[in-house]
Amino acid sequence: MVESMNGIQDVGNPNLSALSNQPGRNSVFRCEIDREGAWHAYVLLRAEAWASHDQKADEKKCGIRAVITKTETRGPYTRPFTVYFVHTKTAFSVRGVCKRFSEFKELDARIRAHFPAATFTATFPPDQIWNSMQPEFVSERRKQLQKYLDEAMAVPGIARFKELHEFLGIQDYLEELKREEKALERKRSNPGKPPARPEIYLKAVEKAKEDQNRIQEAQAFNALGIAYCESRQGLEAQGLECLEAALELCRVEHHVEGQVVVLSNLGCLHNMLDNPGAA
Repeated sequence: MVESMNGIQDVGNPNLSALSNQPGRNSVFRCEIDREGAWHAYVLLRAEAWASHDQKADEKKCGIRAVITKTETRGPYTRPFTVYFVHTKTAFSVRGVCKRFSEFKELDARIRAHFPAATFTATFPPDQIWNSMQPEFVSERRKQLQKYLDEAMAVPGIARFKELHEFLGIQDYLEELKREEKALERKRSNPGKPPARPEIYLKAVEKAKEDQNRIQEAQAFNALGIAYCESRQGLEAQGLECLEAALELCRVEHHVEGQVVVLSNLGCLHNMLDNPGAA
């Protein structure tokens, strides 16, 4: 164990360990423990999230699927226009946006300004002045726009293009992806390590009390509570008591970050205890 001005860090144990590997636990979520930093925290990962699997980063596909689900006519009777409903699903979220043809056209211009023609060869549907509101034409244009989106996202660079993400309503996708990739890297760098030993954090609690440092004491209680719960020895009740002690110390010291982390840990732990399959 290494102690610092920012609290405790358990160097001898993995930064990220998976509780969902416990026998009998199988669900759409993985609950992992992030020990990177002073505040150890539960991290809930969707089953389809890349960090929950052993797939290599360079083997992953785009991870974004955008489908034009339907069209709708809007605007005044004298100047109607068509909107396209785009349903986008990633490993992290599902979003829906409505876009006009002109907005697709603006997106295409931005893409072509950033990517050379040799890289992006998709054909964008042409403009139509007459009969553009006819059902047959709208249906055909929808197919063309869908093909355009599919071909655009098949290009790795475009799939990570920020303006495409903004167009689809998934502005946070890259940040979420980075967090997932970081979690995956931690998992790979620490394979097969045992859970943290509570004794490490019991000593940290005692030292923090001797030093009269309530923030480090809260960090140690928080880590101890998680360690008790991870020990798989029926110590969940003690783990809850430690987390509640950490929360009270944070409240007394008005430590907002600590309160947020510990409350989240308590919520995750209660959920796992009430619904064993949710871990």
